Amino acid sequence: RASTCSTVVVMDLGPTDSDAADREDNGGTASALSRKALKRKARAEQRAEWKAAQKAKKKRGSHRPKGPALAPLDPNASEAEVKAARAARKQAELEDFRARAAKGATVVVDLEWEEMMQPRELKSLIQQLLYCYGANRRAQQ
Repeated sequence: RASTCSTVVVMDLGPTDSDAADREDNGGTASALSRKALKRKARAEQRAEWKAAQKAKKKRGSHRPKGPALAPLDPNASEAEVKAARAARKQAELEDFRARAAKGATVVVDLEWEEMMQPRELKSLIQQLLYCYGANRRAQQ
């Protein structure tokens, strides 16, 4: 009886043309980047999108106003005039702050993350809110 024995030799000859085409289709780096690098790249893209959205929002003028518009200081003014202008500006800022403080503070608590909280965290949040509510009721008006 004759036994049959077959040997298969596989040699890796490096990347083929189809591998190079796959890398080009995926932007050239998708298969070369590690998992951590891909996450870092995704975070950077999200951050860039967020920054662009914030810039567009600011350009539209939908950001919160920062108080009364104050005239810029004159660079050719004397030292006494600059000091007087700074004092007037400081006084205007204090009056604006006092006016906003007299209206009372607005506090908003976002509870939209409630589903993602553990029961222990939710209980702690409730206790903190109750403490704030009670302290606010006891505060002098």
